[in-house]
Amino acid sequence: MTGRVALPVAATAVAVHTTLAALSQFVRHGAAVFHTSLYLADMRSFLDMAAERAPKRGELTLPEQVEETRLEEAVR
Repeated sequence: MTGRVALPVAATAVAVHTTLAALSQFVRHGAAVFHTSLYLADMRSFLDMAAERAPKRGELTLPEQVEETRLEEAVR
């Protein structure tokens, strides 16, 4: 026994280690994308509900110049 590792065995070990690290990163990023999609789905749902409950605005247009301004029952 010389304490040496054959080149094919060493290359395989490095390849396995690199592959496992890449797979781990892939799973982490996949989980992050999934969690972000949940947030975005909730946000979209919230915005849809908010749009339904928002007050409806009329089509009233104001004149270019105000003719009169009144103040009634003002307390000093």
